Amino acid sequence: MGASEAAADAAAVTRRRLLFVLPELRGGGAPRVLLSLLGELDAARYEVSLLVLGGSGDELSPFIPASVRPLYPRWWMPRGLLGARLATLWYARDQDLLIAGVEMRATFCVHFAARLLRKPAIAWVHIAFEHWVRGFSQRHHRRSRRAYRDIGHVIFVSEGARSSMQRWLGGSHPQWRVIPNLFSERAYERAPTARLSGAAQQLLVRMATRPTVLGIGRLEARKGFDVLLAAAARAIAAGADFDVVLLGEGPLRGKLGAQAQQAGIGSRVFMPGYVSNPLPWLRAATIFALSSRLKGCRPRSSRHWRPARRSSPRTARRDRRRSCRTGGPACWWRWTTRPHWQRPCGPCCSRPPCAGTMSRRADCDWRPLIQHRWSGSGMP
Repeated sequence: MGASEAAADAAAVTRRRLLFVLPELRGGGAPRVLLSLLGELDAARYEVSLLVLGGSGDELSPFIPASVRPLYPRWWMPRGLLGARLATLWYARDQDLLIAGVEMRATFCVHFAARLLRKPAIAWVHIAFEHWVRGFSQRHHRRSRRAYRDIGHVIFVSEGARSSMQRWLGGSHPQWRVIPNLFSERAYERAPTARLSGAAQQLLVRMATRPTVLGIGRLEARKGFDVLLAAAARAIAAGADFDVVLLGEGPLRGKLGAQAQQAGIGSRVFMPGYVSNPLPWLRAATIFALSSRLKGCRPRSSRHWRPARRSSPRTARRDRRRSCRTGGPACWWRWTTRPHWQRPCGPCCSRPPCAGTMSRRADCDWRPLIQHRWSGSGMP
């Protein structure tokens, strides 16, 4: 009995204590990825804690794995960035490694605590950072540069995100790593799922019988759903027949609905709200559209995509110059609608597609996309 207790104590001592930091759990893609990862970590090797700076009660709070200890700021701590820094410093005292799950506030707090406590830290970058920080103050720029230069270990979800940070920071670090997002279907299956309303169930049945373009994300400006609706309106006006479904909640819900009504596609645009498990919706959709202004998606297969239009050499050169200057809006649409034998289409396309702000000119020809239906019973 004594030997077994000693072995258990030794195993407990060797477990590494990890502190993950998130600003909130309001249903975003990055928190979902992090929660999925936490559920896959070996509890015999790691003692995992999750600090949510915004407190409890968010949409994704029930998705925290049972093996993870949730932490929140104490009642006596002030609000704002100062309170978030104090909370991170308070809980990081007995931790072995600090990990910022997303950019901005979580990274600032981890950087602050790691410097004072002299602990190793990791930062996680999910976006094209050089485009994200446009419009922020110089103070914010200096704070971000200091944090990412001091934290040597940075994880990027794509090579495009890494290149964006390298251009903005003016250099790279040998400890930077590119690790694609983890998708775990088991995490969605074992998480508590809210029962769908009757309207949502009817919409799923409709999606199984009609071509549907699906967008998922918070209804805010950076997700680019206004661009998606503008492109859908042009395609429908040209003769395409399909629906658009947007999963998520956000401040632009009313404006997006008004935009759809003004464009004459209000009867084909559906916004069922926040959905805890998007897998049935992805299986029912014909196409998943990533319209984010900050996150690019490099297609793996392009045999079903066609060129948007035939441009004259002069027009093509003008569009390529415009794309390289502005971060690639026109280039993004042309790149994703161009077959692989016609890429790269310009200087800025020799690297992964730009993830900058997309223009309102939706030059994509949607008709061949809507006509194609993914085969098989698996996810598209």
